[in-house]
Amino acid sequence: MLYPFSLYFALAGTAIASAVPGTTTSDAPGRSQAPSDDLSAPRYGNGSCGTLDMINIETYITLFANNETYEGGWLSDDIIEKQIKVLNEGFSSCRIGFTLKGLQRNITAMPLGFDPDEKIAFEFYGKYRKGSYKTLNLYYSPNQTGGVCTHPGMRGALHLGTAFNVDGCQIASNTTPGGKAPFEMGKTTVHEVGHWLGLLHTFQGGCDEVKGDFVSDTPAMNETVGRVEGNCPRGQNSCPGLPGLDPIHNYMSYTSE
Repeated sequence: MLYPFSLYFALAGTAIASAVPGTTTSDAPGRSQAPSDDLSAPRYGNGSCGTLDMINIETYITLFANNETYEGGWLSDDIIEKQIKVLNEGFSSCRIGFTLKGLQRNITAMPLGFDPDEKIAFEFYGKYRKGSYKTLNLYYSPNQTGGVCTHPGMRGALHLGTAFNVDGCQIASNTTPGGKAPFEMGKTTVHEVGHWLGLLHTFQGGCDEVKGDFVSDTPAMNETVGRVEGNCPRGQNSCPGLPGLDPIHNYMSYTSE
């Protein structure tokens, strides 16, 4: 995704998604968190989900497995179908849908990370990436931890060659429906695709009431508290001087499913 959608909204549900960034830092610039020059990138529309026209995003899934078992990263057609269903349910309230256009399974290792300056990643993903910047590419691997996604923004337009090749999301195969608790319901993919569409973490900016995650109705959340993945602190208010409890039911949090 090259340019941000008009996503001044919080993706919330009765179940929660989480993702542990698969990089050497908790949020690599330009991946699961927007780089500083993208945080002010323009969003279009009035921010009301109910007024948006239906958006359908063509989606391609590529598996990089160690062997033909679930533990080895091999996902059956049934699991893929369930994952796409969870993804569509996660974005349905904002009239965004995803249509699976292709599925490719491989017994090969996937390089971790999306650094467009890394020759190995650039050449590797150049072989598998499908479609245009409007197309979502999801890469699943048993060697990935949680997920990591490229973030939209003007920076990609300046490096079309390398940025295009690595545009997409890397996600741990055991986060798909039927995987390992506490992230076994497929909602890690919803979280990561949220980043691909321009959403930030609920704890972005910590207790800064001015900026935060740039979504006006997301209650502020202490960043240190928010980065503790896998828990579900009901009724917690980590920014006591600001209104609202911590948004633990938001897909863009780190709480468990």
